[in-house]
Amino acid sequence: MKKNKFQMKREQTYAQLIESGVKLLCEKGYALTSIEDITTAVGYTKGAFYVHFKNKEEFFFHLLDHRHGVREEWPEITLGEGGEMLDSLESVLQRRMTIFLDYLSRSPEWQMVYIEFYLMKRDHDEVRLRYKQYYEKFIAEFVRLIDSFKEKGWVSLEIDTLKAARQIYQLLDGAIIHFNLYGEPLDKEALITTMLKILK
Repeated sequence: MKKNKFQMKREQTYAQLIESGVKLLCEKGYALTSIEDITTAVGYTKGAFYVHFKNKEEFFFHLLDHRHGVREEWPEITLGEGGEMLDSLESVLQRRMTIFLDYLSRSPEWQMVYIEFYLMKRDHDEVRLRYKQYYEKFIAEFVRLIDSFKEKGWVSLEIDTLKAARQIYQLLDGAIIHFNLYGEPLDKEALITTMLKILK
């Protein structure tokens, strides 16, 4: 069904607020970023914000959903940059990590905002539940990835898929936190080498 001008404008406003929110939260943190900061940066009033979101907390959850949606739209991991089929575990991990690190480089501070929000809101049952759900989505992504490796015969069927998925998540999570706290570069080759050890 074709969208009318009102729907298109509404979607455009939503997208601009989301983009502004990610940028400002990464620059200033959750606590120091106001709704007015977010709307002013893209030329809207706070009224435009409240058309889409009940409050700043709900807005943050929309940001989390948005980032998860972006990952779901990543190119098929069995295809190379030129559309060629990848034929080894190492080549698929190279491709996946290239996409991941490129995405991360656009907002590397996001992980710290994610932690800050949780620390501020961890007494709220809904927040703890939402974070658990996001964690499970991450793990499910890695489980699907590892299962696809098993189907291709690249990873032993004896590997505990769930355990390996959690180890890979912990590896990436730790590397991102070290990057933010200590400025340690994200070494793609070192990360891939460690993943290969987990999967073999």
